[in-house]
Amino acid sequence: MRRINKNFFFSATDLNNHLNCKHLTTLNREAAEGIKKRPNYSNRTTEVLRQKGEEFEAAHLETLRQEGLTIISIDKDDPDAYLNTIAAMEAGADVIYQGRLEEGQWQGWADFMIRVEKPASSWAWSYEITDTKLANNTKASTLVQITLYSHMLSGMQGIMPENMHVMKPNGAESYRVNDHIGYVLHARKKFQRAFNDRGDTYPDPVGHCDLCNWWEHCNKIRRQDDHLGFIAGMGTRQTKEVRQHQVNTLEDMASLPIPIPFTPAKGVAETYEKLREQARLQHQSRMQQRPVHERLPLDEEEKQGFFKLPEPTHDDIYLDLEGDP
Repeated sequence: MRRINKNFFFSATDLNNHLNCKHLTTLNREAAEGIKKRPNYSNRTTEVLRQKGEEFEAAHLETLRQEGLTIISIDKDDPDAYLNTIAAMEAGADVIYQGRLEEGQWQGWADFMIRVEKPASSWAWSYEITDTKLANNTKASTLVQITLYSHMLSGMQGIMPENMHVMKPNGAESYRVNDHIGYVLHARKKFQRAFNDRGDTYPDPVGHCDLCNWWEHCNKIRRQDDHLGFIAGMGTRQTKEVRQHQVNTLEDMASLPIPIPFTPAKGVAETYEKLREQARLQHQSRMQQRPVHERLPLDEEEKQGFFKLPEPTHDDIYLDLEGDP
C-alpha cells in the first residue's frame, strides 16, 4: 500500500498480505503513515525468483510479438499511464503490456491485457487479464490477484471479463471470473474494514513469516512475550486450544501438571502432554543456559523409533545427503 496526499492506494499484494496475516495490514498502514519505518529486508532467493519471473514475462512478450499481434506497452513511470491504457483499449490493440488498472482506492499493473472478440460497452471488443507465473501450480494468491484485476478492468470497459488466465512454464490455464469474484470482493470489504477500524492485532506466526520483511520486528515481540509458537511441534490449533485454558506462554505450558488438567476440544490429551514435556525441556534449557535432552523410553512391542530399523548387516551403507539450495 502507498500513501499520496493523505489518500491510501491498495493493491492485490495488500489484499493477499491481509489474507495471510492480519497484523501485516497494521504494520504496512503504520509504515505508510510514517509511524514505523519499513524494514529493508533482502532475501536472495526471493530476488532470484523475481529476476527469473521477469525473464519469463519478457519471453512471453516476445512470443506474442513473433505471432504478429499488435502490442502497446505502458510505461510505469508515465503519470498518464491509466489514460494511455484506456487509449490503447479504445484503439483495439491485440495486447496491452503492463496496463494500468484503477478503481477507487485500488490499483494494479496487469502483465498482459489480451483482446477478445466480446463487445464491451463502447467497443466491439473487450479485454481479459493474463498473468505470468513461474510456478507450475497456480496459487490461491494468484487467483485473488487476477480476479481483483478483472474486477478493476470491468469498470474500465463496462463489462466483466468472462475468463482470466495464468501463463506458466508448462502452458496456460484459464479460470472463470464469476467463480472467484464473490470471494475476492468479500475479502476486499473485510480488508478495508480492518484497515479503517484500526483494531488491535498481534503477530502470531504464520506461513507467510518466512517471506515477510517484518519478520525480525514480529519475532522480537514474540520472544518478549514468550510466545507458545516457540514450542517445537506446537501448531496454531494447539495454541488456540491451550489459550482457552489460560496457558499463554511457553513457561505456562512447561508448568502444566501431568496429566493435563483439561480435556481438549479437538485432538487427544496425549498430544498436549507431549507438547508440555517439550516446553518443559525448552524452559529448562533456557534456565540452565545449556542444551537439555532426554531419551525417550524404548518400546519394542510398539516398534517405535530405532525399533523400526531393520536388523544391521555388513552390507549397510550410510549416506549423508546435503541439501543444495
